[in-house]
Amino acid sequence: MSGYQGMAVAPIIKGKVDYNSVAVISAATDSSNYKDLIGAVSSAQPHQSSTQLKSADKFLKEVQSHDKWTVTQLSGYSQSAYMLKLGAKYHIPTTVFNGWFRYSTLNEDEKKFMAKHPEYFANFRHKEDNVTWWNDFNKLDDKDYGTVKWVNGKSHKIESWKFTDDGKLKDEKGNIVNPKSLAIQSVLYEEVHFQKAKAKLKKSGGKLSHSEKVYLDSEQAIFIANGLTTASQTASDDIKKNAELAKEKASELFAKTKVMPPGITDLSPEELADAYSEGGVREDTIVTPIETFFDEKVTNAQEITTSYINLQKQIESGVQKLLEEDSKLAGEFKEWSQY
Repeated sequence: MSGYQGMAVAPIIKGKVDYNSVAVISAATDSSNYKDLIGAVSSAQPHQSSTQLKSADKFLKEVQSHDKWTVTQLSGYSQSAYMLKLGAKYHIPTTVFNGWFRYSTLNEDEKKFMAKHPEYFANFRHKEDNVTWWNDFNKLDDKDYGTVKWVNGKSHKIESWKFTDDGKLKDEKGNIVNPKSLAIQSVLYEEVHFQKAKAKLKKSGGKLSHSEKVYLDSEQAIFIANGLTTASQTASDDIKKNAELAKEKASELFAKTKVMPPGITDLSPEELADAYSEGGVREDTIVTPIETFFDEKVTNAQEITTSYINLQKQIESGVQKLLEEDSKLAGEFKEWSQY
């Protein structure tokens, strides 16, 4: 017994459980459980991961053994950041929080995969979290392969991490954290499901039939288009937020010109404005250019996003039309979608 605690979670989409998007999550250290504490201590050793790793591996395999379930992501917190090792072992996208995982415990194959595919992994840490800092022995000799993402914050508590309604991570100021990484991972989840479906179809018949190829092509086209839409929308939202901030700063800067400088007592507000204007400091030279520049960027970004959304709709519409014209293929698609 190692004190391991884990769970498998699947989202509910339109009233139905989506077993093609299962997440396996491991709990952090329970300080009241001495076996859990032993695992926490062992996880700090350079070549020995947490004693809970074997239990987590066994649990993951049990979940994966369900024929109609697809594990598309792993997660952990604090001690259970060892889920990064399982992600590298099984090539599953993994996100952990405040983890002091020892990267030196990765074997050579796991190191190679993590180094080649850092986008699969995110180890979010608060910059001033003392618990993680004191337990993080990676600073001695380990590489993190670009997977550690530092976020402003002090707390080690899991509830200190905040998310938007659609699951995006926020920092203490409400800004989206590492939106590019999150967008890429959303595509990777779909890729994991696609590869499993492809493997099952090959295993069942050896060679892919024409219908199976059509199914896989359509699935791949849809998830790629969906990924492009997600990435584009994320970038567009980020540009919009930065644009609003820039315009706000420009307005604040111009507002300061209405305040009488120290030592100037013989000018009226109108005379002060005229003096600034003669020097080229006006609203149309400070605020307007910033607004024009960023409005154009926001418009361009949204146009790109709209084009990807339209592409996604066209692909989905084309697939739907194909299925409406071929009832047999529609039945096969329905069966294969459960893989």
